[in-house]
Amino acid sequence: MSAPKIVTHYWAKPIPDRQFDWSAVTDNYEGGDGYEERGGPIGYGRTEAEAINDLMLQLEGVTR
Repeated sequence: MSAPKIVTHYWAKPIPDRQFDWSAVTDNYEGGDGYEERGGPIGYGRTEAEAINDLMLQLEGVTR
């Protein structure tokens, strides 16, 4: 079985704070907000790389 792929999305919200513009999830993400029982973790960041890093830390069980 292969590792899940990471899917990123860019959405510049209509607020000045840019820390949530990028999001990253695994390709088996099923929806929900945050770490839902069926959804899984969502990584966020100002850049695509930050969002992926945030997701990877969550998948490894590291808290901020």
